Amino acid sequence: MTSTSDLVTVMQKSIQIIENNNFDPILYQAIGLLYEYAGRHSGVNPQVLSPPRPSFQKSEVNDVIASGWLEEMTSPGEGSKQVVWKEALVVLTQKQGEEPCLWISREIMEGDNEPELETIHKIFTRRLHSCEYVDFYGDHRVSLRVRRKDNEIILRCQSAYAARAWVNELDAAKSSKNNSYSPSWRERRKSEQKQMVGDESVKQKKEKTNKSIEQKRRKEKEIENLQAAADSRRRREIELEAGKKAAAEKRRIEIEQKRKIAQEEQKRMEAEKKKSFLAEEQRKQDLIANAKKGKGKSTKNERKEIGKEERMRSNLSVASKYQKEKQQHQQDPPRASDVQSNSENKSSAQTNEEQSAQTEADIKYTAMANQVTRNGEEFLTTIKRSILSQWALQLPSMQSLRPLDELLCNIHTVYPPACGVSSHLYFTNWQVITSEELANNQGIGLEEEKVKKAVRKLRFFLHPDKLPHDLNEEQQFVCKLLWDVTNDAWDEYKKTQEDLNLLR
Repeated sequence: MTSTSDLVTVMQKSIQIIENNNFDPILYQAIGLLYEYAGRHSGVNPQVLSPPRPSFQKSEVNDVIASGWLEEMTSPGEGSKQVVWKEALVVLTQKQGEEPCLWISREIMEGDNEPELETIHKIFTRRLHSCEYVDFYGDHRVSLRVRRKDNEIILRCQSAYAARAWVNELDAAKSSKNNSYSPSWRERRKSEQKQMVGDESVKQKKEKTNKSIEQKRRKEKEIENLQAAADSRRRREIELEAGKKAAAEKRRIEIEQKRKIAQEEQKRMEAEKKKSFLAEEQRKQDLIANAKKGKGKSTKNERKEIGKEERMRSNLSVASKYQKEKQQHQQDPPRASDVQSNSENKSSAQTNEEQSAQTEADIKYTAMANQVTRNGEEFLTTIKRSILSQWALQLPSMQSLRPLDELLCNIHTVYPPACGVSSHLYFTNWQVITSEELANNQGIGLEEEKVKKAVRKLRFFLHPDKLPHDLNEEQQFVCKLLWDVTNDAWDEYKKTQEDLNLLR
């Protein structure tokens, strides 16, 4: 029985070894003394508390490199899946001049005699193919594979330190100089063939891995390119949408400004027209007064001039009335009863004034609008009436043609498919003429050259030689009617301009 002082000295030495991170067999002695001390003071049999056998320890005995108690995995019989672990003594020895050898033995009990060791495996290190450490869910195992044997020897240690120590010792013994294993020429040839096959398989594996890596890189690049293209396309779409919105807003502002300017110009033109009308009226009264004072009777030329002035005045009055009624209709459409009462009150006065100012063209197209339908010409007559009422004649009396500038600016409203006529692609090529294109530089009245240019453009568009050959009968009829109306309106415009030039 050891004393407490011996335990204290052993423990002090053990503490120094642990602090220096070293190993010494005295550590196992310290464990045994601690078990003995615990059993003596606890009243338990010290044999029960005997320390576990070490899994690995370096030996100072000659010819013994290392030893330890490990557990070997065995099976009860062939085909059995059950696993049994049996304790075995593993000793690594090396005699002088010989190669290292691994001995695996078990204890055998025979009656009441002391246990004896029986050797199960004797393995020279040159026969070891591999020696690996395996951490199998907390079991620290050493896996041994022997050449020319299919089975695998698996040993279990108490700690990872012991398992790794056994692997290191076996690898060192396997690579020692005293390992004098010399394979035969057949074994060398087989090993060379295996090595060649292994090299080829390694090359193939490398090529496969390189190809797979290249394919992955290509796919990643393609995905990146597609993502970049999608992002750029999305950015372009966003920029286009923003540009469209900005352009639409700018266009709306421009249209609003043009509308305001047009309204101001219209008011100024109306004021100028009233002013010129009053001036012409005063001039006419002056002429009549001078004629009465001079001769008592006006000459033939003076009477002709006065008749022209009266006709122009009536045309101007009818035009101004039409413009006012049109604006009133657009702003506040009247009721049917109001229209009927107003028309009944004003019909007599308007008809008298307009009949006195009617020209040959007015009489011609008024008669055409009131023409009675004949058999076989119902549709053409309907087309003619709708065009004359919607575009050519002045509302509401339908007794005179509209001014030439209104006809030019609104002719696109009666192109097919208007008035029930089938559409044609040729009429979509017409560019609408605006009132600003016909106004003079001051924006007060019409400029003769611009009006002439617009009439020339319309004649070129409606000329029979320029029309497509696939127009049907109704489309040709519409073109001919528009041609005749614009020509007559142009003639009337020229006569009016000549009369104004004579008065000036």
